[in-house]
Amino acid sequence: MDLYQLKAFHTLVREGSFTRAAAALHITQSAVSHAIKRLESSAGTQLVRRGGKPFRLTEAGEALRRSCELIFHEIDLADEELEFHRTRVAQTVKIGAPVEFGTTILITHIRDFLEINPNIHLDFQLSSQLEEPLLGDDLDFIIDCQPHNLPDITRIHLFKERYSCIASPEFVEKYDLRNLEDLSEVSLLSCDKRLTWWRNFFDAIPEATRPGFRHVIQINHIRGLINGAICGLGVGFVPLYTVFGELADGILVDPFPQIKPETDRFDIFIKTRKLELRKNQLVIDYLRGLNPSELSG
Repeated sequence: MDLYQLKAFHTLVREGSFTRAAAALHITQSAVSHAIKRLESSAGTQLVRRGGKPFRLTEAGEALRRSCELIFHEIDLADEELEFHRTRVAQTVKIGAPVEFGTTILITHIRDFLEINPNIHLDFQLSSQLEEPLLGDDLDFIIDCQPHNLPDITRIHLFKERYSCIASPEFVEKYDLRNLEDLSEVSLLSCDKRLTWWRNFFDAIPEATRPGFRHVIQINHIRGLINGAICGLGVGFVPLYTVFGELADGILVDPFPQIKPETDRFDIFIKTRKLELRKNQLVIDYLRGLNPSELSG
């Protein structure tokens, strides 16, 4: 089989359409179609069912898809080994992460890695929608607090995510916030109206002692919750790493330090085969050494 034709087939399957495959390969759509037909002729069987959109693979096509995953993964490994011997060529690692973690921790604490690994180039995609670009190979791996239980995806634990209640000192004094029941008299700042965002806080309180809540201001961004608390709109609930500076400077306080909210976990999610790439291993090893509870600066 011709490697060019296999590449066209592999790209077609990965991109999901002839149009996108052509764009990825920088050739015309008809050239992709011609390469697939020649591959089918060489294989002596149909590989792609073209009757509908999206196209479907035949049983033989599925078998070839699995083989192509192995073939081009090995080519990627070989290419990476060669790049490590070309010191002037940087290898790119594309990382996805939620916006707040990316801006607060990832971006601000990655310089040391880049200084000791000048042959690694990093690109970042900060978004709440990370699963699709991970599966589509637009990202090498993602860092997320949401679970992604997908086939052929390896999960690597990074750290436990702690949370904090936040309010401005002036707000606490104005409304005399001393006991949990006082929360029922003020506005809660939440990413959702149903207060699902606050579940880690509620889970830390015995159900019989949970106060009722009547006032909820929805702000669908963590930085918005923080700024809302600073401006005295209400009491917020956010990941602790996002407010280290504000708590240390006294701009915000935790009105209920006796409550220890349940923790979540941040993990790396990566296609299992991509773990073998040295460039990914280097970045992941560095990230596993980061502890947000110690990164207050």
